[in-house]
Amino acid sequence: MAIRLLIGDDDPLIREALEIVFGRDEGFTVVASVADGLEAVRACRSLSVDVALLDIRMPGKNGIEAAAEIAAGGACRVLLLSTFNEAEFVRGALASGASGYLLKGCSSDEIKEAVRLVHQGHTVFQDDVFEAVRRASSNAPGDLSALSERERSLVRLIADGYTNREAADSLGLSEGTVKNYVSAILDKLGLRQRTQIAIYCMTGRRDFT
Repeated sequence: MAIRLLIGDDDPLIREALEIVFGRDEGFTVVASVADGLEAVRACRSLSVDVALLDIRMPGKNGIEAAAEIAAGGACRVLLLSTFNEAEFVRGALASGASGYLLKGCSSDEIKEAVRLVHQGHTVFQDDVFEAVRRASSNAPGDLSALSERERSLVRLIADGYTNREAADSLGLSEGTVKNYVSAILDKLGLRQRTQIAIYCMTGRRDFT
């Protein structure tokens, strides 16, 4: 079944380009294309929408405000698309309940794949986007008290962008042992994906749908 998509962007050229990209793929159906965040919220409430692809800066309601209202409904996931990767915007996106944040320099194939992943329940944030938050983060607001000291060390490495191999080298462990630790951390924190560990560490958020 095709993914039912809403496109929200105040630039008509970008909206038209996205409509063409998704309209040519049988895996998607564009059910609405709107110019501001308020329209996006209304459309998501009145139509059957699987994923809302929203620009950050829109009139009426900006993308982050619209994402918070749409995500609160629980039926539609939100993927934010922006030219900005400043920490302020990324933190707002993370706090809003959005399932992803991409920069507009992405290729059409990358955007489509991100929409598919978000629709499947995954969380998608580009490395450049996470880096903006890492540079501005000095403390981890997530409550890590349920974790062991070794697990807390691993969580902070994940939030700093370490791969499992890099974390294993840093902690003097095998990569297989790190993978086992990651599984235990996900279970203890009630999360499903490695990416969500980093988001939780940086923001305290774990209300992923």
